Amino acid sequence: DGVEAALDALAAGGWALSVCTNKPERLALILLDALGVLDRFACVIGADTLPVRKPDPAPLLAAWARSGAARDASLLVGDTVTDRRTAQAAGAPCVLMDMGVSADDPHALEAAAVLMAMKTGVIPPTIGYEEPDPDCDLDVTPNEARERPVAAALSDSFAFGGLNAVLAFRRV
Repeated sequence: DGVEAALDALAAGGWALSVCTNKPERLALILLDALGVLDRFACVIGADTLPVRKPDPAPLLAAWARSGAARDASLLVGDTVTDRRTAQAAGAPCVLMDMGVSADDPHALEAAAVLMAMKTGVIPPTIGYEEPDPDCDLDVTPNEARERPVAAALSDSFAFGGLNAVLAFRRV
């Protein structure tokens, strides 16, 4: 609650708003559009927009440059250690929020991606998939998102030390 009002207030105050994320750019665009806020950002930089990704400072600097923001008057608002490291590498101030899911909690991020795919009907891609295994006939949605209704999904979360879980989601 209040996100749209906050974005409006920042824009009214003359702030240039951009997104710099380690999500693939197409997925970020889909998510922002589904949330109804895509048009509020001058620029979206994703993990695959440039040859490097956060915590390298290049994506953040590109987001500021493409949105017309002055580097010496900009800051990063984020929610992960990666965001803090990115701001530090860029020599920029950073405000960290304790909210939502983040790359520091990959299992929650994966579950959120599954739920978003079920909500939007867009299955995110398996990035970097180059050679199919002839012994595995699974459809892994290689390299590009695909529009398709999703009624049920499994989210596998594997971790070190046997802390594994599989979450099952279905529409009711």
